[in-house]
Amino acid sequence: MRLIVSFIFTLLITTMSASAQANVDILKSKYAEPGVAESFKAGSDWYPYPAYSDRDGWDKLLTKEAKKAFIKKAEKKLGYKWQHIPASTWLTFNTSGDKQALRKIELKNREALCALMMGELAEGKGRFLMDIADGLWFYGTAHNWHLSNQTYGQLPRWEMEKIGLGCVKIAVTVSVCHHFFKEEMDKMDKRISIVVQEAAKRIIIDPALEGYGTDKFRWMGPTNTKRSNWNPWCNHGCLLTILLMEKDQNKINAAVKASIENVDEYLAFYREDAACEEGVGYWGQSVGRLAEYL
Repeated sequence: MRLIVSFIFTLLITTMSASAQANVDILKSKYAEPGVAESFKAGSDWYPYPAYSDRDGWDKLLTKEAKKAFIKKAEKKLGYKWQHIPASTWLTFNTSGDKQALRKIELKNREALCALMMGELAEGKGRFLMDIADGLWFYGTAHNWHLSNQTYGQLPRWEMEKIGLGCVKIAVTVSVCHHFFKEEMDKMDKRISIVVQEAAKRIIIDPALEGYGTDKFRWMGPTNTKRSNWNPWCNHGCLLTILLMEKDQNKINAAVKASIENVDEYLAFYREDAACEEGVGYWGQSVGRLAEYL
C-alpha cells in the first residue's frame, strides 16, 4: 500500500514540477487568493484533531492496541530528567570527534516530550501532565531549540543561531504539545504557556516572518540553496508553529502567503523524475515533507 501511495504521489509531483518550472506561482495561484490565508483563524480551531478533553474523540481516533503502545512508551519517560548540553560536551568535540554526543542529548529530550504527549492523549487521566509541564518549561526557558550553526569545540553563541532542520523539529513538537495541553498547564501555572509562547515568538515566529524574501536563512533566501529539501521541511515547521502559536491574525495571513511563495520556488526547481538531490533516502524528507506542508 505504501508503495502505491508513493507511486501516485510521485506522479502528482512530476506533473506539478513540470508545470511549476513553467509557472513559478503554481501554489500561489491556487492558495494565495483572498480568503485562503484568513481561513486559518487565530486560536487553532482549524487544527483537525480532537481536543485533549474530548475523550470520545481520542477513543475513536486510536485503537486499543495503539493506546497501549503509546501509554507503555510514556511510562518509560515518567520522571525524565531534561538534559542541557554541558560545556564539556561542546569543548571536547575537537578531540573526541563525537558530533553525535550533542545530537543524542537533543534527540532524547524531544523523544521524551513526544512520548509523554502521546501517552497522555491516549490515556487522558493526567498521569503524565506534570512531566509534560517539565518538558514545556524546559523548552520555554531554553535560549534556543537547536544549535546547528555553532562551531564545535567552542561554547555556543546564541546570536549566531538560525532556523534550521533541528530547530523546526523541536518547534513542531513543542507547538503541538502546547496546543493540546495549554488549558491543563494554565491550571498549574499560566507562566508555563507564557514562556513557551515567548520562546516560539523569539526563536521561530519573528525570525521567520522577517526572513522571507531575504538571505537570512539559506532555505528561504534568494539563492538556489533554498530549493533543497530544507525548503518544504522548514516551511512546514515554521508555518505550523505560527498557526498554532501566533495570536495576531495579520501575522498569520502574512505567514501563509509568504510561505506559499517560498515553496513555489522549491517546486519550480524540482525535476520531473521526482528525485531528491541528496539521494533516494531523502525522498521522504523532500517530497514527503512537501506532502506534510500541503
